[in-house]
Amino acid sequence: MTQAMPNTNTDETVMMRQRILVALDHSATNTTVFQKATELAQALHGRLMLCHCLTDITPAPATMMETASIGVYGSPYTHDLIERSQALRKEKRQETMSWLRSLQAQLSDLDLTVEFDTQIGESGHYICQLAQSWQADLIVVGRRGRSGFSEMLMGSVSNYVVHHAPCSVLVVQ
Repeated sequence: MTQAMPNTNTDETVMMRQRILVALDHSATNTTVFQKATELAQALHGRLMLCHCLTDITPAPATMMETASIGVYGSPYTHDLIERSQALRKEKRQETMSWLRSLQAQLSDLDLTVEFDTQIGESGHYICQLAQSWQADLIVVGRRGRSGFSEMLMGSVSNYVVHHAPCSVLVVQ
């Protein structure tokens, strides 16, 4: 004899807004990742956190003299390189914030809470750390299609996230 299990879902549990972290980059899968995350957020009455990680953006030395002087204490070339690096980081961060703000604006007509964040660092680690601190229920991340030797050599953000995330991960191709 089978016995029906009582429904333990209350309206409060069902209506809990799912937190979906959307890891974006500038690859070809970016639009698909954004669309899939938006569809999920609508279906789950979710909240979105759009994020993008800037990797190391230190400019290369412009001259042979700068290259030779890197690491030499007090070199005017080293100081110039540091200033250019800081200016470039600031510029790239502002561009990224503007891009994420524009994606947020695209969703303004939908009944969704949309936040965004950006940081300079290693992408996989940043995504997992943000998922932990924001208490994400799901991470949506794209996959560039690397495999085998190229993945081993270049690394894979999606692979890192799948193995280190504090929550479920949806990998979109």
